[in-house]
Amino acid sequence: MGARTSIRSRLLTVHRWLGLATGLFLLLAGLTGSVIAFRPGLDAWLNPGLLHASSSGRILPLSLLVENVQRSEPRVRVLSLGLPLEPHGVVIAKFAARTDPATGKPFQLDFNEIYLDPSHGKVLGVRDTNAVSVDREHLIPFIYKFHQTLALPGLLGRWVMGTVAILWVLNSCFGLYLTFPHQLRHWRKWGSAWLPKGGGGAYRRSLDIHRTAGLWLSCVLLTMAVSGVSLNLSREVFRPVVSLFGVLTPPPLSVVPKVKQTNPAPPMGWDEAAQRAEASLPAEARNWRVRFIAYLPERNAYRVRMVEPGFRSTPFHIREEQRYLDAHTGRVVAATGYIGGTAADRYIEWQYPLHSGQVLGLAGLIFISLVGLSVAALVITGGVMWWKKKGKPRR
Repeated sequence: MGARTSIRSRLLTVHRWLGLATGLFLLLAGLTGSVIAFRPGLDAWLNPGLLHASSSGRILPLSLLVENVQRSEPRVRVLSLGLPLEPHGVVIAKFAARTDPATGKPFQLDFNEIYLDPSHGKVLGVRDTNAVSVDREHLIPFIYKFHQTLALPGLLGRWVMGTVAILWVLNSCFGLYLTFPHQLRHWRKWGSAWLPKGGGGAYRRSLDIHRTAGLWLSCVLLTMAVSGVSLNLSREVFRPVVSLFGVLTPPPLSVVPKVKQTNPAPPMGWDEAAQRAEASLPAEARNWRVRFIAYLPERNAYRVRMVEPGFRSTPFHIREEQRYLDAHTGRVVAATGYIGGTAADRYIEWQYPLHSGQVLGLAGLIFISLVGLSVAALVITGGVMWWKKKGKPRR
């Protein structure tokens, strides 16, 4: 019993220090995550002129959309189109800057996305989603970026949040273990730990909230932590670990070679590439829609992403397929997706819908928003408990 008590005591110390090390990061992630659960709707509500199309359902041919963008903004060359799935959604075009004849260097642009009405191709506006600003136009993209990377430059933010997610996984396991009774005769009373006791001072109330919320949400929080590792350190940590337990399909770009002579303009039209990608789908996916299409000049290939009806808006509709096509011949040179993927591929496919709550549609968004607030509450109550336990620290 003494050895077991010693282990628990050490784990409790580790649990506290991990909580202190990650607390601020998780507090910020929880609060921002509760907002971005409704990111598309909030963004469209704040910027209706930019993100709300006048009509819904009809989408112009992709080549016309590309032409309209490049005619409206001749300094850019379109590289990708994000197509709407929701009513009155807009097309989001991303691009590369053309070369300025006067300087011989790419044009310097103050935006990174162009928005179009899909029904008639009119350009609705532009925006820099990387801007550090909290005005109406940039508030939601900034919160989203802050949630992902704390708005830190380069890969630093992704590495920081990925490390926090790994520590969160460990601390969640430690915290769950510490709630278990350390003696067999106490297991009958374990059920009382799932309900707050009430009464007492600030320490007691904080302990009640911290323990009760942690128990009820233990599986959810552990899932959030694991998916956080997947989203931030997929190539570096998550995929290698998953590959120990199952077979993963190699990333498509690892089998689509770069070309020596790049072609800025795609030899094959955008519409033909989309049609060929759709034709390559298995029979059960023939009613799926193109969600995203991109031209990769350095590989002379198209990337086409197709999703099932109700994708991430209807509960458990998360399936998608991607095809990479040679831009000269239209031949499929790489494929990945839910239907043709392995069990390990599908497990990875579930991570973002689980993390964002989209796996359960609107109910999932509401739930994950409340989970974000619960994470913040756990951090705050943990901090109160530490403060009361240690007393005010010396200067």
